[in-house]
Amino acid sequence: MIVHLIRTAGVSDELYFGCHEFLNQFVGPYSFVLSDKPREITIKDEIKIVEPGDPKIAIKESKRFSTLSTPSLKRQERKSWRDLFRINNLYRNKEYKSKEIETNYHSPRNITLDKRIDEELLSDSIVSEPQLIIRPNEIVILLTEHDNHENWFVGYDANLRGNYFIHTEGWDYFTGSDARYPICYHIVSTLIKHSIFDNPQEMEKHMHFKSKGCMMDFCQNKSEIMLKLRTADVCHGCQDLIRNKRIPHMQLRYTFDMMEDIRRQLLFKDRYDLLRQATPMLVKGRAQKIVLPEMGMLQINLSPTERAIYLLFLNHPEGIRLAEMGDYKVELRGILNKVSPSDSRETIESQLEKLCEYNSNSLSERMSRIKRKFDDKLGTAMAEHYYIKGPNGGLKKIDLDRDLLNFEGN
Repeated sequence: MIVHLIRTAGVSDELYFGCHEFLNQFVGPYSFVLSDKPREITIKDEIKIVEPGDPKIAIKESKRFSTLSTPSLKRQERKSWRDLFRINNLYRNKEYKSKEIETNYHSPRNITLDKRIDEELLSDSIVSEPQLIIRPNEIVILLTEHDNHENWFVGYDANLRGNYFIHTEGWDYFTGSDARYPICYHIVSTLIKHSIFDNPQEMEKHMHFKSKGCMMDFCQNKSEIMLKLRTADVCHGCQDLIRNKRIPHMQLRYTFDMMEDIRRQLLFKDRYDLLRQATPMLVKGRAQKIVLPEMGMLQINLSPTERAIYLLFLNHPEGIRLAEMGDYKVELRGILNKVSPSDSRETIESQLEKLCEYNSNSLSERMSRIKRKFDDKLGTAMAEHYYIKGPNGGLKKIDLDRDLLNFEGN
């Protein structure tokens, strides 16, 4: 089953590609297709945003550089389900015709108005034209930061089976966890519901309006969402329903494995104080991305300069004195060239000089950002295994046991 994941512009690269990475951990019946490819941020990009002052940088570009924790630059407006699903349909149709969508929604509209709305929607989304024509039975799920008029976590298109949206904002308020977990939970539960029910009306009849920790819980009180995520369960009545629908074993296995892993991730952080153990770290690919595989392939989104500094300290478990950073200039240059090969020699040399000068403010600021990113993703207690720390004027080091460190695809 082919599932297309698309997004509006306010959904960060970190979240969008992070969800895709999480979904692809397990072998299953779904082939997830993204509407666009990740853009590797360069040191030149990083300088423009981390050290602001260039008025030419577009707001959209700034919003996409989530690795720099760029805040949202505009208040998100509430949108109707109809307009959200127009984005799905614009993606589905390479040669989009307003009249066809009018017919679907049984609502006559002015074609000029439709064209203007479509242009606004496309400008607010990151949707490239599909390389292949999408078949009618393929699923398109829109990830969107926009509030919707019904205030639902997940919406379904009553007029075109296979169109869905998932709201991506506010999950930290309800779950206090990495937003990938609840979003991926809703992606996989939506896919299994798509196979179980022939239409939204049938699905609504089987919703539990009193929560019981089942994937069919409606969660009208949104704070109840944690019960569903923590149990990762299906009640006996819904199990009978699934059995009668003869859902393929591979599809069920994928769904329940994914739901169980989400449950495990949510409980892991809660129980960390009892375990106090670091988990393995993976340095992945040509770009040397920092990933924690046992936390659902969680990526710590460091900018190129931050990543180069971090990799340098990983290479030296004995520690480095910041005042002696100049002694590591050649090694750091090699790492910067590797993590951001498209940057010019002049850009890399300029950045290198700032990092290696005596008592460099630039180096201290980057190390503070690295610490903050680990804290944000892991919590203060767990993060202390991973970030760079040490006394003022003394050796700075990463405490991680290097037996837990692996390299892949370098």
